[in-house]
Amino acid sequence: MTASEMSTVYRTPPTQLVGMLLNGRYELTEFIRYEGTIQVYRGWDSSLFRVVQLRVLPPTNSTEVASFRSAIKAAAELMFQHTVMVYDAGAQSTAEGRFWWAASEYFEADLPAKLGASDVLNLARQLASTMAQAHAAKIVHGKLSPHNVLVAADLQLRIAGFGEAESKSSTAADVLGFQTVLRHWLARCPAPSPLRRRLSQIADRCGTGLLDFEAIVRSLDVPLRRPPRTAPLPVIAAPAAGTRATGTLPALANAPKKRAQQRNSAIAVPGFAIVILLGLIAAVWGLSTLNSEPAAALRIPSVYGLSPDETKTKLSTAGFELGGQRSEPSMSVPAGQILSTDPASGQHADSGSFVVLVLSAGKPKVTVPPAVGNSAQKFSAKLVALGLRVNVVEKDGAGTAGTVLGVSPAAGSSVEAESIIQVSAASGYQAAPSGLVGKASKDAVAALHAAGFTAQIAKAPGFGATPGTVLAIAPSTRAAVNRHDECCRGSINTRHRRCELF
Repeated sequence: MTASEMSTVYRTPPTQLVGMLLNGRYELTEFIRYEGTIQVYRGWDSSLFRVVQLRVLPPTNSTEVASFRSAIKAAAELMFQHTVMVYDAGAQSTAEGRFWWAASEYFEADLPAKLGASDVLNLARQLASTMAQAHAAKIVHGKLSPHNVLVAADLQLRIAGFGEAESKSSTAADVLGFQTVLRHWLARCPAPSPLRRRLSQIADRCGTGLLDFEAIVRSLDVPLRRPPRTAPLPVIAAPAAGTRATGTLPALANAPKKRAQQRNSAIAVPGFAIVILLGLIAAVWGLSTLNSEPAAALRIPSVYGLSPDETKTKLSTAGFELGGQRSEPSMSVPAGQILSTDPASGQHADSGSFVVLVLSAGKPKVTVPPAVGNSAQKFSAKLVALGLRVNVVEKDGAGTAGTVLGVSPAAGSSVEAESIIQVSAASGYQAAPSGLVGKASKDAVAALHAAGFTAQIAKAPGFGATPGTVLAIAPSTRAAVNRHDECCRGSINTRHRRCELF
């Protein structure tokens, strides 16, 4: 797309997408802006009745689609306070092609035109603390700028755009981005003050490469130093009219000379005495350094199996700060409980260090493979190899003995590892119809023929029974007919089996 085409696109918002319904739930209600080729809309979630932000990628090449999906996945994994929360994502096919979309928290950005120095300090603390947690979790933004650091009218902040930069972006790029954002805010704070000068100095230091976000957070939390108060000068009353001045004024006039003499006498202390005093101080300090050990770092406690709230309390009690969280699958720890920490428990770190929580995402998911018609034995072995458990139930009926008749959950379902899969396999038997005793022989023969059996009638005396009715059936109605039986059980390849009626 050329520059002229891009400018034309910016002047004419794509109103044709307004009103589109995504996933049967999210309606595009208002176009907001472009982010490259991505269109950003205000939308409505009809399921939860809330306003959302919808980012839509129109049909494009596979490279842009992969980049879009990667950015959304990275943003969805963030669990920090001042980041934009991703709710849902997916794709929708239309006559024009396949649209990729993501629904996220709607945040109304409205940065005030004028900011006070304390306002800038508040925003800088929000941004720096969130980025410190992200870096502690080894997450880099890479494109931090006033464009994706959103500020509401109440001076609450959200950081968007995580995952859009290249994976090789460095933490130094985020520090430079913080510098740009901080200067952007300071430009809206024209009134000079000690706090503004300090914030400007912090912004300048961000460009030296000597600061990381932990250092920036500390510099923002240090209170301002107040200048020392000076004692007021004594007030000298003037002599009353008509009276003669006393010696007070001449004494004051001579005061500077006396103070000068006192300073000169203090300076006249022999120089070697000062040298000896400094030597004694250095010796005492050196001995204390040799005899003392450096303060031991704090030990990170074990939080395995605890809930996030319990873990936060335990880490705070131990002297550590929460540095965000991420999820990993686990076969033993239930979803939502703590799996480990980074750094790991048992390691040592300085007081106030950030610790990242690793939560269990539960057991990994496994897709049930196609089953019907396969050998039950081979299919069971395949399920075991996938980490699933198998329960095989034989059923009488059609089908070759040992073949799979059905599976539950159905093939294609996503289940947790170690889930039990119910496999129905053909037994090679078929039960004879029930309820034939007492029926007319012709009705019984018809029922047997319908079930695939060949009937043979054998007459027998029956006392009190109606002539022409069935007295018994062999095999009995509860017996399964083996298809391999040579007498009254047919071959495995035929539906013709024989039952004798008496």
